[in-house]
Amino acid sequence: MTDTRLPNQPHTTVDPAAVHRRHADTVFLADVRSDGMGGYVATAWLPRRHAYYSAHTAEANRRLDPMLLLEACRQVVIYVGHNCLDLAEDTRFLMSSCEMSVPADAYVQRPDSGSVKLTMHVDVSVVRTGSRLRAFTSRCELSLGGVRIGWTAITSSVASPATYTVLRRRARSGSPPPWSDQLSPYLDGHVAPSTVGRFLTADVLLAELRSDSGGTSARMLLPFDHLGLFDHRQDHVPGTLLVEAARQLGAALSPEPTAAVMTGLSGTFDAFVELDAPVRLVARPGRADGERSVEVVQGGTVLAVLNVLTSRAQSRPPQ
Repeated sequence: MTDTRLPNQPHTTVDPAAVHRRHADTVFLADVRSDGMGGYVATAWLPRRHAYYSAHTAEANRRLDPMLLLEACRQVVIYVGHNCLDLAEDTRFLMSSCEMSVPADAYVQRPDSGSVKLTMHVDVSVVRTGSRLRAFTSRCELSLGGVRIGWTAITSSVASPATYTVLRRRARSGSPPPWSDQLSPYLDGHVAPSTVGRFLTADVLLAELRSDSGGTSARMLLPFDHLGLFDHRQDHVPGTLLVEAARQLGAALSPEPTAAVMTGLSGTFDAFVELDAPVRLVARPGRADGERSVEVVQGGTVLAVLNVLTSRAQSRPPQ
């Protein structure tokens, strides 16, 4: 059954096509303008309640989901690419790395009611071959009500439709990839929602969670009809879905999954993750306390690595 839980946005946002979205309910970016110093100032409206981004057991995630912040910054990347870097409308953006740092108590800066405006101060650095732009990095400093709450950095390579088609066929030894709307969702065997800090089974991305001497592994679920994760048809697993799955695995391995908050993220994406083959996640302890290094494995090959730092957010004291 198609997920139809998304709410209507109460504020004006950019056209969905401007950020490669189909549904207005999945668009949060409101405005991007020059800061007069070579960078940009962007704003996004974060809804008070959201059927996907607010459906967490931890209050900190319900009020200010780090994945919602990452999505707002991803939309900045697309908008800046088209409107500030003059990339063609049909350019494909391929996320090659992402980073994030948001403290566990950032949510206390959010007002108790109503939508809130997120401000992103954006610096962009580009990589060119001759005059051709090959990739660019967007670093966003995030603030709510004038208070800095963290930062993100996303590096994307870009490709024309023709180049993208060649890349996809090469990755599949010449065969074209299927589209997500042509496949049945892989949803069987999900873990209990509370195991990953979620309320609803529709938002759970992990199954067959098990631990041994080699680490903790899980099979990743692919809910193709989930509008929060597959707003439009895809021919590969989106990078943000891989991040969410790694975040859930980090929560499952934390001392208190129902209170776990992702405070740090660094990830690299080395190859396309296909829709029509099983995907497994393998987590091992990272370098810092509360950090997990999560490998995304398909066909016996590691295609992405995501280091997720998880903390426990304390409940706010009574006002």
